[in-house]
Amino acid sequence: MKRMYGLSLLGCFLLISIQSSVAAGTRNTDSNICPDMQYYSDFNPSQYNNISTRTIWDILLYFETPASSQSGIATDGDFIYTSSFSTELFRKFELDGTFVEEFTIPGISTCNCMTYDGSHFYGAKGNLSDGIFVMDLENHTLINTIPVSAPSITAIGHMSFDPELDGGNGGFWLGYWHELAAVNMSGNEIIADIWTGGATFGCSGTAYDSITDPANPRLFLFRRTGASDREIYDFDINSQTFSGVLHIATDIPGPSGGSSSSKSAGLYSFVNRNGKVVLLGMIDCFPGNEMVFEYEISDAFVYTDDIGMQSLVAPVTGNGLTSTENVTVSILNNGTAAQSNFGIQYTIDDGTGPLGPFSQTVIQTINPGDVLDFTFSEKADLSSADTEYTIIVTSSLTGDENPQNDTLTKVVKNTSGTYPPGSGGGSEYISNVEIAGISNPSGSDFYADYSGDSALYIYLEAGVPSQLTMSIGNGYNNDNGAVWVDWNLDYDFSSDERVYLSPFGPGPYITNITAPDSALINEKLRMRLRLDYDNSDPQPYGFTSFGEVEDYTLIVNSTGINDDNPLIPITGNLSIYPNPACGAASISFELSQGEEVRIDLFDLNGRLIQTVYESDLSSEHQLQMEHDHLPSGIYICRLKSASVEISRRILLFN
Repeated sequence: MKRMYGLSLLGCFLLISIQSSVAAGTRNTDSNICPDMQYYSDFNPSQYNNISTRTIWDILLYFETPASSQSGIATDGDFIYTSSFSTELFRKFELDGTFVEEFTIPGISTCNCMTYDGSHFYGAKGNLSDGIFVMDLENHTLINTIPVSAPSITAIGHMSFDPELDGGNGGFWLGYWHELAAVNMSGNEIIADIWTGGATFGCSGTAYDSITDPANPRLFLFRRTGASDREIYDFDINSQTFSGVLHIATDIPGPSGGSSSSKSAGLYSFVNRNGKVVLLGMIDCFPGNEMVFEYEISDAFVYTDDIGMQSLVAPVTGNGLTSTENVTVSILNNGTAAQSNFGIQYTIDDGTGPLGPFSQTVIQTINPGDVLDFTFSEKADLSSADTEYTIIVTSSLTGDENPQNDTLTKVVKNTSGTYPPGSGGGSEYISNVEIAGISNPSGSDFYADYSGDSALYIYLEAGVPSQLTMSIGNGYNNDNGAVWVDWNLDYDFSSDERVYLSPFGPGPYITNITAPDSALINEKLRMRLRLDYDNSDPQPYGFTSFGEVEDYTLIVNSTGINDDNPLIPITGNLSIYPNPACGAASISFELSQGEEVRIDLFDLNGRLIQTVYESDLSSEHQLQMEHDHLPSGIYICRLKSASVEISRRILLFN
């Protein structure tokens, strides 16, 4: 069941009347006030380790999104959501910025802006006639649409929920660039456009704040003004007047791919679980991906004794996780008193039930505002491939005044066996792929997975080049294509596995693909094709606003031929048990005829580690491979004879 409370400033409105009766600067210790409310913090200690002097406009978080053309942003306290002004895609992030998914909502083609009232998300497409969307982003549904009657404005480009509008019944501040008006919950205008700054004062996002100064609630306005196009103003709701510049968001770095233009986008405000008023916003970076940020604005609460779980430093989602992973957590002293000798524990659950708790005592002293990275002595087993592990870390400080930040939950996945996602958007797309006798015409899918279609398996002969042609629909002069093949089947596309990068142009893109000597033989390998726009270094993962991604299965055949019948390849089988193996593994193989066979063990970089067996032998054989002298990890076991070559991956532990 969806929680009916949130982390926004709006959800804390009932706290204001209580706070106003308490002397300024004193802490609130009444645990019955808003008992279900949860706050969160996305502070990244790896970027900002010294926070003992944190003040207004300190950066608590920033991260790069996997896409551009995003504008709306809000959070319900479980996840951060963004929306797009040019596509139907919404995106979902964990609270630390980890990308979760992209999705669509039937009935919504674009969504310029978003806000949240503690129970529902609201959004707008732009035209007044499209109204205000009432959305359930958790379940990807449009609940209903509020019609808008606001004759003093021309469109909806920014919006913010205000619980005090309409005599406390609530409503929305909304407008378009230099317009600002208010409507009630039924969408009827109750305050006409009051903006006097003129068209040069373009606003892209607004955020409501009644916590910093309860007697004087305000709107933050993220505006494309000045040389930066990233100026933050405020609007005094009581007096209906605008301030000057409060802050310029040039301290937020640009995307990794760079951008020629960075401008203000959406804005939202909330109280995090450490009791800080936080401004959450987004910067539109073209043609690079957008940047999300969080600024600290003020204290909603002040605590003497408060230890908070900030982030899980290790382990992190990735390939080849082991049975001995360190568990490291960042701990923040969010109070005004130094802390030491308090308890901490973690549990881990792979879906079959929790293990733990594994408990320890933190003996180090953490001064107010400081962060400690603490590593448990008990290591975690995350060795099961393609498995999600839920890790829950909890602190237990005697007298802790703020239990909302005592627990941290993080899902970590061993991605061995699955590939990180990639997709695109926009008008151009991969219209046909031709290689090794297959031809696959297709439309615009953003992402298409053909790897399970056996009719489209791509068979290459080892060492023999095969021509690949990637045709483009609605191609542009600044488009380009890239191709990766996971030759070693380690379920990622490393930089040296990019086999082609096209020049810029509308296509078609033509190249030859040749399997390297280190490629696995007779295995289902993944080939990924990406169409991108104006990117000199396209990456195999993530979303791009223009283009498409397609995946295929590629199989490298041995070139050996049976002398008795040149049309029939020598057949063979290679088995390894157990896999994963600890200390020793049993290797068995069978060939259709007896001949000289050699079995070698390679690392994932193709380096020969050892020769396991080399001899003349009959068609069937079994042997033991000792490996207690090798580091734990993934290896390639390859059987090779004059007529056949077979490779198998094996995970070895010691």
